[in-house]
Amino acid sequence: MRNIIVFCSILLAAATGGRTLLNNHFRNGLKISNLKSNFGPGIWGSKIEQGSLDAPSTFTTSLSSVSGEQKGDQERASAFSSERIVNPEQVSEVLSQSSVSVAPTLKQFFDLKRNWLRNEHELAAYQELLSDTARIRAVGDFLLQGSRESLDSSDEALRYAAVEFLNESLHYDQNPSRYESQNTVRQIILAQTIQENMPRDLKVSLAGDKVELSMQYALSFPESRRELLAQASDTNKKIVKRAIDYVGNPQ
Repeated sequence: MRNIIVFCSILLAAATGGRTLLNNHFRNGLKISNLKSNFGPGIWGSKIEQGSLDAPSTFTTSLSSVSGEQKGDQERASAFSSERIVNPEQVSEVLSQSSVSVAPTLKQFFDLKRNWLRNEHELAAYQELLSDTARIRAVGDFLLQGSRESLDSSDEALRYAAVEFLNESLHYDQNPSRYESQNTVRQIILAQTIQENMPRDLKVSLAGDKVELSMQYALSFPESRRELLAQASDTNKKIVKRAIDYVGNPQ
């Protein structure tokens, strides 16, 4: 799979898109391909091929899931590149120390997600968290904040966890609040949060949020791809179109 950072740099050139997913503060971390033992197979997909806008997406990994996540890790097309660089311990530390209101929710999610050999109690807590409408909205509101003026490593780590949370909520197909997640993610994708006067590195990072959410949205709701593309405008439209093209038809 192409490197998501390279992909986002291409988007930026064409549409102010892309993302340096975590800045230099986090680049001492590991490639995602080396983190499967820590995180489990849930968000790590395999190869995604280019294909049709209309085609439904069904995806299968070679790794089995914890029982109860309903295809969650068995039929998975991740919105995250296997080349994504992140240090989970540093992200966890940021989540623990942050005073941002959604940080406790994201820390709970992050810890449960990393523990992919969850027992029955932990699985129930994980599913309850992903289906909590109040928390879904709160995480969405955090990503929709328009007060960002420069790229901040702690904020980017929080957004990394927030995007991952919403993508997991989207993908959990037994989620009773899945359509709340869909509406929240659609709102984030379509929001005009990337401003012309922002520093380039912040534009890249915010566009990366939209790229990852657009990819998982297209994979989770393939029947809504054209509608999302029609609703998007300007930079967002280019991001959505390229994300959909990048996802294509999983083989």
